[in-house]
Amino acid sequence: MEEIATIGMIKRGGRMSENRKIRVFYQFNGYVQGVGFRYRMSHLAGHFGVTGWVRNEYDGSVQAELQGLPEEIDMIIQRLCQDRYIEIRSMDRKELPLDVICTLFTGQPVRRVFLCVIVMSLN
Repeated sequence: MEEIATIGMIKRGGRMSENRKIRVFYQFNGYVQGVGFRYRMSHLAGHFGVTGWVRNEYDGSVQAELQGLPEEIDMIIQRLCQDRYIEIRSMDRKELPLDVICTLFTGQPVRRVFLCVIVMSLN
């Protein structure tokens, strides 16, 4: 069974942040499976308040979709590239339209397992 980790988010007030959000699809190639890549990305996404999902592919790559502020997504990618166990040899990136209805990406087939982390702060 294929497994997807749905990555956590932090609810933040203010429309300025919402207007600057982007949604990006990534495919990572290299030494990216069996090294804690999905766990690390999920942890970083929760820390930076980014939503999305991450999954291993049968060809040894990892795919992910991230939605959040550009600088938060950039920080996640930078930290993954600096991780001592992860070796990203190539990375494909494609911007997608924002998912304005869902706060978690739920368009994946039902047969996949979702691991959700949601952190909400009340202001």
